[in-house]
Amino acid sequence: MSEPVLAIRDLCKNYGALRVTDHVSLDVHEGEIHAIIGPNGAGKTTLIAQIAGALHPDSGAILLSGKDISRLSPAARAQRGLARVFQISSLIAPFTALENVALAAQARFASSLSFWRAASADRDLVTRAQTALATVGLAARAQTRAASLSHGEARSLEIAMCLVQQPRLLLLDEPMAGAGPEETRELTRVLLGLKGKIAMLLIEHDMATVFALADRLSLLVGGALAATGTPAMMRHDPEVRKAYLGDFAP
Repeated sequence: MSEPVLAIRDLCKNYGALRVTDHVSLDVHEGEIHAIIGPNGAGKTTLIAQIAGALHPDSGAILLSGKDISRLSPAARAQRGLARVFQISSLIAPFTALENVALAAQARFASSLSFWRAASADRDLVTRAQTALATVGLAARAQTRAASLSHGEARSLEIAMCLVQQPRLLLLDEPMAGAGPEETRELTRVLLGLKGKIAMLLIEHDMATVFALADRLSLLVGGALAATGTPAMMRHDPEVRKAYLGDFAP
């Protein structure tokens, strides 16, 4: 198997005497959707913060395409190919969908001089933005202000803002949070359309969504990985069911 896009090796993080990330090791491979599941307090948020660069681990390593990014800033990680969809929206509400995506493209591709002019005036950035919007099904909403989009459309827009940066890894931090049933189905459709094209690490509480999307799942309990496997393996593992899934049977 080829080198993983993301490799986490023996990662540890302590808050005083409390170990919240306990020797975690996992891989995300090219085109794979790898989901991390676990009960509240399992350490998912802390793990994601370390991968994104908001926190630095006490020990261990985070490798992106074989390069150690453990001590890089979030901005430096973005330049290396890590894009994150946050649990809380990061859109500029008065700007149109196209302007939001063009700005994301500008941050990734444009020269420093281009920041003296609007991203929407750069033909290359606009073309990149239009392509990303079409990918997530928002081409017809390009001129709609972000504040006027539905919750589901706003989440799709955030995904487009990540895609326009051409990331190696897409980090999805509870993308279905706050979404209704129809919005969840639409977001799931968008992510299924990206499956196989980009590596994704998914943190999500909606288990129906997780089983619909994931190639592999890792169960985090008490800061440590309790099990990793395919959805079929995890669904029927008695220890996984006891620790988290309970009677859930998608």
